[in-house]
Amino acid sequence: MASKTSAVVTPVLESLKSHAVFKRYKDRGNRKKKSKEAGFAFTESRLNFGKRESLIFQIHNQKVDIIFFHGGGAFAGEPLSLVWAGKPLAEKGIRLILPSYRVLSRDRSSVFDAISDAESFVHKFLKKLPHDRRLIVGGASFGGLLALHILRAMPEKTFNGILLVNPVCDTTRGGFSNKQIPTSGLDDISPNLYCDSLPQVPCLILHPADDQVVALRQTTDFLSRWRNGKAAMEVWPRSGGHGAFNLVGNQGKFVEKCSAFSEKCDA
Repeated sequence: MASKTSAVVTPVLESLKSHAVFKRYKDRGNRKKKSKEAGFAFTESRLNFGKRESLIFQIHNQKVDIIFFHGGGAFAGEPLSLVWAGKPLAEKGIRLILPSYRVLSRDRSSVFDAISDAESFVHKFLKKLPHDRRLIVGGASFGGLLALHILRAMPEKTFNGILLVNPVCDTTRGGFSNKQIPTSGLDDISPNLYCDSLPQVPCLILHPADDQVVALRQTTDFLSRWRNGKAAMEVWPRSGGHGAFNLVGNQGKFVEKCSAFSEKCDA
């Protein structure tokens, strides 16, 4: 079990703010402009949750769809922080979908609201998705916890794989905690306690070696409990801390890893 991580919220936000791709756009018109410049469009309103819009990259010949949840500890974060990945993934035939969900700092919401929003998004989005397309669910940090909940909640064989980046896998006492998750723990939402019920789908977990927000031991402990022969972990990046995949110098490698993983996911 991972050791307790204290004062999580501040390190998460400071880590994100240090990345060139992270900015806050409070004005909807400005967010729409920045999204369009990056090749994204706002989704229809029924797919928006909270005070941020879900984003979908504008590509029509994709082989794979990746639904990827942003991080932020259910306290902050937004889909716009990940738009840098849209175009390079599209060049490899992958369409990136970035769902919105409620967070405490904007919506005065709980982790259970975030989980509910994530499930609602996926249920509604899949109604229009062709059945012959490869579909991967994923997320970073708290977004990884959401992706694991989605994998458990949806019918088996819904997803061809799951992609996780420094994911929150342990919310029991002594695990991940912040303003949303108390130090006493939230066992009901902790992936390491329900991993036995997860389908055995291909899984790639990327976790930085020097992560001070979500301990690397969370990932190794989760994998040992899941016992999924199709799951693999890479200790990457070697430096940069929590969310280091977002750093400009790592973005190209992250896209390559996503593309290589998608090829391993059966259609």
